[in-house]
Amino acid sequence: MATTINSFAELYTNVNAKIELAVRDTIQDLLKELQDIIIREVYSYPISGENWDNRTYEFLESWNASEPIVLGNLVQAVISQDGFNFTWNSDRDMWSHGNGLYPIFTEFLDDVINDGLDESNFDFPAIEGRPYWDEFKIYCAENLNLIFYKNCQKHGLPLMNKISYKFT
Repeated sequence: MATTINSFAELYTNVNAKIELAVRDTIQDLLKELQDIIIREVYSYPISGENWDNRTYEFLESWNASEPIVLGNLVQAVISQDGFNFTWNSDRDMWSHGNGLYPIFTEFLDDVINDGLDESNFDFPAIEGRPYWDEFKIYCAENLNLIFYKNCQKHGLPLMNKISYKFT
């Protein structure tokens, strides 16, 4: 059934509602892809050593997506990381990421995981980089527009313009 639109305000409201749904679905699709990349790139190596008897998955679970918000003519949603998710794990009797003297900050942990460490630091051994973020940025560059178009069409809004995004 077709919707009758009687004014520009109704058109604006109707289109924005559909764009919000498409942005919500797109950001959820991207979050799922980021989590899949993290599982593949970060958690795919075997666990070794007596202290690594289990994984916390705190890093994976620290990522979330906001609900879309309308700011003037812009609909925006964000994938972000909750650094407070990295907590003391008493079952392991150690800090999950970093240690009591040098708790690790989210940005540093991101860099350690993505880029690796040349030498031991902050209770991390020298490790090879696991470029999850680099891979995610490439994925977005190659797929974001197509994912957004698909979600617009799913909600009855066939768009043909490009969307913009940025990494901060």
